[in-house]
Amino acid sequence: MGRRAILPSVVVLLVVAAVGYWILHDTGGHQQEARKKTAEKEAKEVETRAVKEFLAKYNAVRIERKEIEFAYTLTLQALCIRSDGRPIAMYCWLEDVRQDGDAYVAVFWSPASDNLLMRFTCSAERAHSLVSSGPAGITEGMVVGRVKAIQTAVLGLQVSDDRESVELGPSGSSGCKVLVGELVDFLPGEEGT
Repeated sequence: MGRRAILPSVVVLLVVAAVGYWILHDTGGHQQEARKKTAEKEAKEVETRAVKEFLAKYNAVRIERKEIEFAYTLTLQALCIRSDGRPIAMYCWLEDVRQDGDAYVAVFWSPASDNLLMRFTCSAERAHSLVSSGPAGITEGMVVGRVKAIQTAVLGLQVSDDRESVELGPSGSSGCKVLVGELVDFLPGEEGT
């Protein structure tokens, strides 16, 4: 009988220990998740502050995604070709950097619009700095530039009559809008900052 009296006590003790362990383990998980969320929030705040300082440094006018989505060229001209001389800033992806004669050209693509590119001239030092910032087409960030003109590149595919070849040529679509100007600076980082 002594064993039978001890057995329920041991079972109760094991259940209490298991429940206690589960509570401590679960609480630890919540604390770890809370710490992770706090760290992510702080990192986002630091990144947002860095972008604000970056824009203030150049007195740049930030162009938001909603302002250029499905925009006519006339709208883009009013937004981007600034009579006050201030540069514009917008989130983009670095597509390409190349040497064009004695000049260097950086090409950026805006994810806000499938048909909006930025083609900015830059110094050799800036071009090499852009190349070292990450791979082409993957590096994203905030670009600051002075837009001097907006060009429309209208291209499309043309299939030959015998359907044996395809060539790049004029198209009837509205085309790709290209902001042309001078690169001021580029700050690598994710959108949303």
